[in-house]
Amino acid sequence: MNSSQTREGEALIEAARALRPQIERYAAQIEEDRQLPQPLVDALAQAGLFKMLVPQSLGGSETDPETFCRVIEELSRVDGSTGWSVFVPACVGAASGSFGEDVAWEIFGREPKACIASSVTPAPNSSLRPPDRAIVVDGGYRVTGRWSFTSGCMHSTWLAGASGIYEGDKPKIDDKGQPEVRLMLFPISDCQIIDTWRVTGLRGSGSHDFAVTDVFVPHEHSLSRSTPVKPCHPGALYVFAGGKVTTSIGTAGPVIYSHWTVVGSIGFAAVCLGIARGALDALTELAAVKTLGKGKGQLRDNPIVQDQVGRAEATLQAARAYMYAMIREVWETVHKSGSSTPEQLSLLRLTATHAATLSAQVVDTAWNTAGASAIFAGNPIERRFRDIHVATQNIAIRSEYYAVAGRMFLGLDKE
Repeated sequence: MNSSQTREGEALIEAARALRPQIERYAAQIEEDRQLPQPLVDALAQAGLFKMLVPQSLGGSETDPETFCRVIEELSRVDGSTGWSVFVPACVGAASGSFGEDVAWEIFGREPKACIASSVTPAPNSSLRPPDRAIVVDGGYRVTGRWSFTSGCMHSTWLAGASGIYEGDKPKIDDKGQPEVRLMLFPISDCQIIDTWRVTGLRGSGSHDFAVTDVFVPHEHSLSRSTPVKPCHPGALYVFAGGKVTTSIGTAGPVIYSHWTVVGSIGFAAVCLGIARGALDALTELAAVKTLGKGKGQLRDNPIVQDQVGRAEATLQAARAYMYAMIREVWETVHKSGSSTPEQLSLLRLTATHAATLSAQVVDTAWNTAGASAIFAGNPIERRFRDIHVATQNIAIRSEYYAVAGRMFLGLDKE
C-alpha cells in the first residue's frame, strides 16, 4: 500500500473506534429491538463503513482487505451485532466492481447511505416450490422467492437473493451442464421483510427473511453465481479473490471461490476475532473487581486464571496474525501479478476458518473463567458467548474447510 492508502485506511479504523461510545450507549436497545437504531446506522454510513469496498468513483473508500477486516474487528469488539451488520453490506459492496458503470452507480453510488444486504439461502419453510425461481423474460427475469438470514435488511437500500434461473418450467443449464444460479438485486421497495430473527445471539443483526413476488429484475441487475465474474472495475480490490477453485469436501459438494466468498470468509472471521477480543477485555475488567472470598484476593490473583488468560491471549493473537499474514500475501500477489492463485485462496479460507474456530475457544475460556458472573443477562461476556456461537454456525467458516486445505497439502484434487 502507498502512504495515501495507509492514511485513508487508518482514518477508517479510527472512525470505527470513535463510534465505540455510541455503540455502547445503544447496546441494550440493539438486543431488545433486534436491529441497529437509526442514529447508529446514520453514524456508520456517515463514516463510510457500509461502502468500504465500493470503488472511489462511486463514493466508496475502495479500501484494502486488511483495513476492511480491522474495521470490522473494532466494531465487533464493542458489539458483535454491529460488526456483523456492517460487515455483510460492506462485503456485498465488493460486488460493485463487477457491475457495469451505470448499474453500479444506480445501486451503490447514487445514494450516499447505500447499504445492500444479501442472502443465498432459500427460506426452508417457504410455501413456494422452488422458493427462488427467476423466469427468463425479455431484458431480464421475473423473480419470485423468499430468502433467510438477510443480515442488515432493516437498514438496507437494496436486497439481494440467489435465484435458480428457469426458462419456462425448466431450469436453465449453463455451459458446464449445471443449473444456472444468479444473484438478483431488488430495490427495498419491491421487498417484503418477514420477522423471523428470534435467535440466541447476534440478535441485533436483524437477519430476517425477505420475499419478492413476480418482481422484474433487469439482467444487468444480476450476477452469476455459477461461473466466475470478471470484474468491470480496474482496482486491485476487485481481483483480490478473482480465481476459482472447485474442491470436493466429503458430501458437501463443490466449493467455488469468488470475490464475495473469500472476502466474506475473512469478514466473518474478523467479526469473531473482534468478539473474542471484547470477551477478553470484559474478563480483564471483571478479574480486577471480582473477589474469590475472604482473604483469597481478586480473580486476577488466582494462578489458574492467570494461566488461562495467558493461553487465551496467545491463541487469539496467533490466529489473528496467521490470517492477516495470508491477507497481506494475497494482496501483494494481486498487485504484482494481477491475480491470486488457487492455493492462496484455499489458504486464505483456512486462516479465516481457523481464526473463527479459535475465537470461539477464547470466548469459551472467558466464559468459564468468569464463573457465575457470566450467566446473567447484560453481562458483556454472556452476550459475547451467545454471539460467537451464532457467528461460528455460518457456512462460510465451517470446519470442513480444514479438510479442503488438508487435501491441497496432500496433493489431492489438483485440476
